[in-house]
Amino acid sequence: MTREEKAKKLAKLLEYERLKRGMTQQEFSELLWIPRSSVTSYLLGNTLPGAKKIKIISQKLNLDIPKLLIE
Repeated sequence: MTREEKAKKLAKLLEYERLKRGMTQQEFSELLWIPRSSVTSYLLGNTLPGAKKIKIISQKLNLDIPKLLIE
């Protein structure tokens, strides 16, 4: 899977998780302790977070994102 494909896959997952929780992008960014501009970029699939941020997102959302990005 290319980096772009991983970014798009993560974008879909994050948008699903955000909407499932009924959160705005600002609220979601506060939950994840990540700037809203970064969250927006992730939600659009423009950027793939680094390993440190993926770990934070995985912990906060209780998801195994590294495994998801490998599959």
